[in-house]
Amino acid sequence: MPIFVTIPAVGTFVTFPIFSGPLLALALVYFLAARARTETCGDTPGLGVW
Repeated sequence: MPIFVTIPAVGTFVTFPIFSGPLLALALVYFLAARARTETCGDTPGLGVW
């Protein structure tokens, strides 16, 4: 999709934030939810990231 639709329509400078923004938001939601789950469960090891 980026090659055929967004790059010709808006260029590469705008295409990058269009696709990277939602991926960044999804990653932040995932890690924050995992952290909250680890804090509420107490003894659950979680992901090992924090």
